[in-house]
Amino acid sequence: MTEFVQAEDHNYSLYKYVGELTNEMDELEDEIKRIREEIDKYRGHGVNNENNREKILDKLNKEL
Repeated sequence: MTEFVQAEDHNYSLYKYVGELTNEMDELEDEIKRIREEIDKYRGHGVNNENNREKILDKLNKEL
């Protein structure tokens, strides 16, 4: 292989890797959004039992 072809192959590999990372980042951002919405839901409804509320929030914060 010529140096040019090797460089093109390397560039394409990097391009694919960046695409994979972007997809993973998008998925993680969606998951974070979902968890934050769930946290807000529990805050908004005013869970009566303070201990249960804190346990739920701790669990959700750990998922982040």
